[in-house]
Formats: sequence, C-alpha cells, structure tokens
Amino acid sequence: MQVMVEVAQEPQTAKGSAPKFRLPMLAIGLLLAAFLGAWLFHDSLTLGFLLDDFFHVDYLIKAFNGQPDVLTRLLWSNWSSDTTLTSYRPAVSFSLAADYALWNINAYGYHLTNVLLFSGCIVLVGLIAFELCGVFKIARPQVIGVGAGILFAAYPLHPEAVAWIIGRVDVLCSLLALASFYNYLLHRRTSAPWQLAVSLGTFVLALASKEMAVTLPVAATLLEWLAPTAPASGNLRFKLTRPLLCLWATLAAFAVWRTIILGTVVGGYGSSSWETIRQGWRNFRDLPTLSKLFIGASEEFPVEPWLRQLSTGAFAGVLLCAAVSLWKNKTVFRLYVFLLAWTLITVLPTFQIWHIWPNLVGSRLFFLGSAPFCILIASAAIGTYSSAAVAPCAVRCDVQLKSSRDGRRMAQPLQPFVLGIGSVALCAITACWSIMLNSNLDAWRGAAQQLSVVQADLARRMPSLSNKSKILIPTLPQDYKGGPILGRPEYLAVLCRPPFAKSDVTAYILTLEPIIAGGEEYISPSLFQRASREAKVTLTWDQNESKTLYARVSEQPTQSPQVNLNPAPPLSLKERSDWLHLKSQARPVLNYDASNIANASTVRIYISKAWNPITNAPRTVPPPTSAIETETASLPLKGSFPLPFSRSKGVHDVAVMAYDKSGKPVGLMSEALCAILPAAE
Repeated sequence: MQVMVEVAQEPQTAKGSAPKFRLPMLAIGLLLAAFLGAWLFHDSLTLGFLLDDFFHVDYLIKAFNGQPDVLTRLLWSNWSSDTTLTSYRPAVSFSLAADYALWNINAYGYHLTNVLLFSGCIVLVGLIAFELCGVFKIARPQVIGVGAGILFAAYPLHPEAVAWIIGRVDVLCSLLALASFYNYLLHRRTSAPWQLAVSLGTFVLALASKEMAVTLPVAATLLEWLAPTAPASGNLRFKLTRPLLCLWATLAAFAVWRTIILGTVVGGYGSSSWETIRQGWRNFRDLPTLSKLFIGASEEFPVEPWLRQLSTGAFAGVLLCAAVSLWKNKTVFRLYVFLLAWTLITVLPTFQIWHIWPNLVGSRLFFLGSAPFCILIASAAIGTYSSAAVAPCAVRCDVQLKSSRDGRRMAQPLQPFVLGIGSVALCAITACWSIMLNSNLDAWRGAAQQLSVVQADLARRMPSLSNKSKILIPTLPQDYKGGPILGRPEYLAVLCRPPFAKSDVTAYILTLEPIIAGGEEYISPSLFQRASREAKVTLTWDQNESKTLYARVSEQPTQSPQVNLNPAPPLSLKERSDWLHLKSQARPVLNYDASNIANASTVRIYISKAWNPITNAPRTVPPPTSAIETETASLPLKGSFPLPFSRSKGVHDVAVMAYDKSGKPVGLMSEALCAILPAAE
C-alpha cells in the first residue's frame, strides 16, 4: 500500500495564489459562532463592577473630572500604580476611558464592550483557521474555520476574561494579537503592503494591552519553519522573510520602550531573578491545571458524571480522527505541531502565576492560548486527509491506494465515516462546553448579587452616618466560589463617595483590614474592641451564608496568640485613601511600639509578600527568605522606620517581628497595628 499526495495548484498571480473564499458558508458560519458566544455571555451584561474594576473606574472618574493626568500618565508609567503588578497596559485604560465617555459609571456598557470584543475574537479564530488550512494544504477549510470559531465561543474557561470587566486585559490583547496574526497570514499570501502595516499596528496595540502578545513573533517564526515550502516536501526549511523581521523589530523596539518606563525587562509579579524564573517553570507541571484545559469544570459547581463521560468520549473520537488523518496524510502532522506549539507558547509569559485553581481563578491566563487550542481540536476532528473540499490555495489531498481495486473501494467509505465521527465529536464537545460555561458563570452571577446586597445595605445606612455614628467593617466580602466581590478597603471607599454615593461618607466607615494587602489572621482583638467602641454599628460579612451584612457587635475576629499590643486607632476609609495617595508621593514612616511583648529584646522589620500569587500558601512567621524584599537589622523595641515605598514598585506587607535575647521570635505586629504616617516632603 502506498500513499500518494497529489497537489493541484491554481494559476498564480503576481502577488501569490488567490484563495477560493466561499463567503456564504464561512461568513454565515462565523456570524452564527459570534452570536452563540454573545448569547452564552448575555447574563454578564448585568453583573456590574467587581473587585479590581473599582480601581480603574476610580481613576477614570478623576480623569474626567479635572485630573486628566491620572489617565495620560499611564502612557509612561506603571499601569497598576500602587498594586503588586509591574506592567505597561495603557491600551486597556484608554479603552475603559472610551466606555466611561459613553456610559459614565453604568457597568452595562463596559460589559457590552467585553462581549463585542469577545465576538470579534471568535470571528478571527475562524478566519485564522481558514488561512492556516491554506498554508498547510489542508482540505475543508471552511468547515474547520467555522468549527474552531464555535468551539472558541463555547470554551468554558472564558468567563473570568469576558464576564469580568477588567478581564478585558486578556480579551483586548487576544483580539489585537489575533488580528495581527491574521493580517500577517494575508500578507504572506498576497504581499499587500497595507496588510503588513495593519499587522504591525495591531501588534503594537496588543503589546500595550498585555505582555502575552510577545509570543506572536515566536508563533510566526514557527509557522515559517513548519509550513510546507514545496509540494510533498518532507524537509523543514526556514525562510527569514521581511514581514517576520518587521515583527521581531517591532517587538525589540517596544521592549526597549517598556524597559525604560518600568525599569525592568520582565516585570509582572515579584522579582526577575533567575531563581524566581526557575521556580515559575515548575508551575507548568501541574496536572490538575492541565486537565481543566479539556474539561473546564469548576469544582465549586460539580458537573454531572454523564457530562464528563460524554466530553471524554468526544475527545477520544477527536483523537481517533486525528490518528486516521496522520495515517493517510503525513503533512497534516506539521499543522498539529504548529498549533500545539502555539498553544504552549502563549502561556509561557505567565510563568510567575500560571495556575488554574479548582474554582477556575486564573483561567483567564489561557484565553489567548485557547484560540490555537480550539483550532487544533477542530482540524483534528474534521478528517483533514480528505479531498472533499478545496483548501484556500486549491490543494487537493487525494489518497490513492495503488495496491488493488479493492484498496480503492476501501478508501471511499472511510472518509465519510471519519468525517461523521469528527462532526459528532465536535457537536458533543460544543454542547458539553456550553453547559459547563453556563455553570461556571454562576460564580460571577453570585458575586454580583452579593455585592448588590452590600451596596444596598450601605446605601440604607449612609444618610444617618456622622462623627457620632460610624460603621465598623472588620472584614470585607472577598469572593463567591471564584467570582470576585469587593476584597479591599480602597474599593469599598469608591462605593462610599460620589458618583456611587450621594455624599462622601468614607470618614465615617472604619475597617481593620491592612492598608497593604495582608491576612485577617493578624487582626488584633484589642484593635477590634477599640474600634467597636467608636463605631455605632459593626458589620461582618457572613462567610458561611455569604448573603448579607449584619450587626455582630459581640463577636471578635480571628485572634493571633502572638499579638498582645496596644494598637493605634483604626483608620477610616478616607484616611486610608489619603494614605495610599501619599504613599505614591513620598516615603512614609512606620511608627512601631513592641515594648509590651513579653521577653522581647529587639525587633526586625520585614517588607515581604503577604501571599504567594503562585501557590497562595499561608503566610509564615517570619516570612520565608524567598518572599522578603527588605529585612532590617536588630532595632530597638520602640521607634520609627522610613518605609522604602515607590511609585514603580508596590509593597505587599510590612511586619514587625520581636525577638528575645536568644534570637527566638516571641511576637509579631502587623501593618494593621502600626501607625504609618507620611514623611515630610
């Protein structure tokens, strides 16, 4: 038995081969896929703002009310300002500014933009799949393109990127990166200069949206290496083309500009040391994370066993079709290798935080990678060895069995059989993913519902607030089964002043949570008691019911046996907001007093990561060496210490550890128990 691949070329034009673009089938199919994606996420339009959304809405409010520099400075400064992330993403902020100009603080419009951007990604995934079929001489490009678009629309790991407004970081970056790659493919085929210009322009905007776009030139280089250079050629030939050089040159120029602005090449979370990078690569070996790329179900909302079984069986059918395709047409192997490599490459920039939690937190990191992943599944399922259709460059991949007439008869029934299995498998995967996606959205629906309860409760109490009637909120609602809610005092402050509130009541709301992100395990009982005496009402979020704020005056938060100090008075939301502003302007001073800790002789001050963004491991005392950014020598039990804060580098946590004469830790006071004052200018 001998397999022969016959290639029939269309007449060549001066600028390359012209594709047979079957507009009705491809266009209608991709429009239906985009409609499917928009319909699956239609509930997200009413979710409102959640967690980090308030950080960005806050500076937009200031920018449109007399402080435009708050927005424009993002063109030459760290996007995250005082948070722990070092990044450069002005394109995202200006897209949010456009939403604010249209919708003000109506979150519906922001979510609508996210859904429209997502629909654009769906269309581009299908178009790229169509073009790749032409590059790799694969049949049925229209079917594969539509199938890839539908799979991308239903992929269950997309809610974190699409349903969360600030998830636009991933959606916008992916849209622009896919647009750049699609125009690169068009220019590769037609040599039209405007297509190369569009490719480079959208590439720059993608880089200004998220660092994930740096993988685009790598993917294009792999394409040039793996793409067939001659009919039936088995050799790999790499050709360094002008468009490819332009992509790499654009990336190099942008990298220089970004490094000048941020002061670091890598950025992201944490340091750029070799040890940090080496530790990050270990995250990619996490098998539960890899399994979620296929099933995509949140463990907070368990799916029915039959759904997992159907999904597993459908993927088995796809593998069967892929095996037959590889057996009949060895050149399809190159397409599979390229798509798999492209999928893996897209997640490499996330090495510092790559992980998908059981509740699917972190799944947005795979948004761009899901594009080649869905194309790979679609191309593997549609029996790509068949000659039932003509590819964009009119390649016919006919399989001729020359051993006998019986061999020829056997080949014909096999093609519709494989196509039938692949089509059924794709339909089953789409159905399973759609059900899982809808289930995963429940976390975001629940988070939005609970935040609306918080807002309604605060709105009811705000008119009666005054210096003699304050509210203490020792803990804030963090998340609902993976859907973020509020989390930080500075986000609560945004809700407590115009335009979200009728008047600014931040001076009358107290919170015990650290100004710098920390854990509730360090809340002092004595600090809670003092704040409770000052506040008329104490509101605590019910972690069990997660439904409402209610008075709970007598109960104290979690106590730490190591804390036995006289804390400074709690700060109001307004004081915290002012402190955060001063933190970006000057170096504040930490006033500490650990003199009443039993057996204490000296103290050391640690500036460290309060939590590990990779493993979310509990904070240890003292902090692990790998987490410490600053550690002082032995200091007196009482004194002041200038904190090394800066605009370009956020600080995770400040802790004062007391030691006895033998050097054994005997007590800890967290930042929440210290008085932090701005230094004199």
